[in-house]
Amino acid sequence: MERLVCGYTVTGATLRLFLASSVAINYAMTRTFQQPEHHIIYDAGAGSIRATLLTFSAVAQADASTKSTSKSNGNTTAIEIKAVGYSRRTGGNELDRRLREILIDDFEEKHNKDIRGDARGLAKLWKEAGRLKAVLSANAEAATTVSSYAMIPFHLY
Repeated sequence: MERLVCGYTVTGATLRLFLASSVAINYAMTRTFQQPEHHIIYDAGAGSIRATLLTFSAVAQADASTKSTSKSNGNTTAIEIKAVGYSRRTGGNELDRRLREILIDDFEEKHNKDIRGDARGLAKLWKEAGRLKAVLSANAEAATTVSSYAMIPFHLY
């Protein structure tokens, strides 16, 4: 909700607003930056993906008579958008498809069985790929177990 309020405020000021801008404003509101920090904010939809490279840095306030009640020691935060990248061909569905291909390849390597002809098995792997994508968005590693295909248990760690 806070992000939406920031977005509406900036939009009301007739500034062009991207999703990454409102995320950046929300992030910067509660932090101080001693050194410049570089971040990538990405938005992966079902059919497209956008990545924005941002820099957060502290800038001394121009008016020394202004009293600041924040922890920023009289500094304000500058947010600079360095680059924006966009792809219509890569999105959440493509990430799911690629993860499913990794699962299929791993299954074939372990069991010497081709699962590509089994619609039910592919559907299970598609569902598991979506779950893995969600887990990997917050973690560096993930494990999976898919219910058996042709009575063969499948585990990936």
